[in-house]
Amino acid sequence: MFKNGKRILYLLTIIFILSQAGKVCIAESVYNFTKDSQSTYKGEEIFIFKDNVSEEDFKSNERPCYPEVKEVIIEKGVTFFDWDYLTKGYFPNVEMVNISNTVKKINSSGYYFYNGLKKLKTIHVEEDNAYYTSDKGCLFNKNKTVLIQYPIAQNNTSYSIPDTVTTITGNAFINAENLKSVTLGAKVNANQIGSIREQLKDINAFTVNSRNSSFRAIDGVLFT
Repeated sequence: MFKNGKRILYLLTIIFILSQAGKVCIAESVYNFTKDSQSTYKGEEIFIFKDNVSEEDFKSNERPCYPEVKEVIIEKGVTFFDWDYLTKGYFPNVEMVNISNTVKKINSSGYYFYNGLKKLKTIHVEEDNAYYTSDKGCLFNKNKTVLIQYPIAQNNTSYSIPDTVTTITGNAFINAENLKSVTLGAKVNANQIGSIREQLKDINAFTVNSRNSSFRAIDGVLFT
């Protein structure tokens, strides 16, 4: 009886230790970054921007590249975010970006490193954000007239640009190697031809919404 009691106590002790270890692992999987952050990055897979951070603040951190990070969160309270943190390859393996409802401005210089966002699968914007929105994992301005970023690691081989979109940013489709066919929506205008030719030069087939007066497609080839 005494031996059985010791065994039970031993098992309970092991279970408690393992449960606490699990809590530690969960806690250590998240890294909170602020411009005044002094904590050491230890390979956490979730990276949270806690406040507005300039690129100078970000690059001055002891480790400006975070290959272990799978998810970036722009937390509530942050009003400005520099998309260059992602496109310049600081997070080469990020798969998901979550944008809070307080973000008012997302800036991009237009620079794009080869390894930037190559693993990105989805972008999510909180529904009550007044300035930005997401749809099918893509990032848009609030009224969806500007397509800001297509998640280039999505497995989809085709994509239809929404009929509300008039403008495609210069980096929206860079490195989207899985895409083989693209449909232009009704309002993509003619001055986007340079951006389309540069970013979607390897597309096998284009189609165009019949209400689009700027483009047409014949046998999958795009014309203006």
